[in-house]
Amino acid sequence: MARKVIDLRKKKPGGLRVTASQTAGGRRGSPLRAWRRKVRIYGAAVGCIVLVATLPYVSDFTYHSRVTLGDVSVAGAARVSPNLIKAFFERTLHDGTYHFLSRSNIFWYPRDVLETEIQKGVPRIKSVNVERNGLLAQAVTVTVEERERYGVWCNETKQCFEIDESGFIFAEIPKGVPMRGYTFSGAIAMSTLPIGETYLGEHIQNVVAFLELLEKNKLKPAHIASDGAVDYWVELESGISLRVALSGFPEEIARNLELALSSDALRGQTENLEYVDLRFGNKLYYKTR
Repeated sequence: MARKVIDLRKKKPGGLRVTASQTAGGRRGSPLRAWRRKVRIYGAAVGCIVLVATLPYVSDFTYHSRVTLGDVSVAGAARVSPNLIKAFFERTLHDGTYHFLSRSNIFWYPRDVLETEIQKGVPRIKSVNVERNGLLAQAVTVTVEERERYGVWCNETKQCFEIDESGFIFAEIPKGVPMRGYTFSGAIAMSTLPIGETYLGEHIQNVVAFLELLEKNKLKPAHIASDGAVDYWVELESGISLRVALSGFPEEIARNLELALSSDALRGQTENLEYVDLRFGNKLYYKTR
């Protein structure tokens, strides 16, 4: 039997044709699908209308007296006036502009903003916590922690300010008030109001740690001075001056000083020392009177 062969090389595509009527029929959606689409469109439109119509009532509700912050009490204030803290609270809360949702509402009052602005406005305050006393409570308690004086920073005109352990300068000291703690100088421009500045920035941690180690070794620091560049001076009550690198490790520096003072060259001669240079690791330079 002879084989039958179809030579496809002579055929052209397009043998099967789809008529326009078939295509149109395939695209035509069902009546149910069209009805559902209209329902969704109408539902969305009605929802938008309802939302717009109820927005004024939502705004009015947030201003209702039953959901508005009430009495403000202050805890933890010793040297700072509670009235001053309340004044910053009220000024921050009522900033003079209209808000669609009341800032005094117990559910979304700007707690973080209040804490930040109170701390920024009163430098003596170290930390602030604002909270209500219950889920639906209207009364607010502002709890503050005040900064403790670690020493005093004085400029060249002998105008002095309180400084805390982190180096933050937070209050001016009136003339005639006793100077408690260490005295610091330098590192801050004379033209700059020092309140709000941090003495020696991140290096203050090394300075404080070194002062504590000196105290443990019964070497009483009295005055600390620096230009804020690379090193600082510590003047002891005994009259000895120590020159220290700001970037140095306090424990290593204190150990080197202890070894130097107990060495044959300086043992029993501390009263004759003028200064010791501790900036060069294991090599210490000193000068006697």
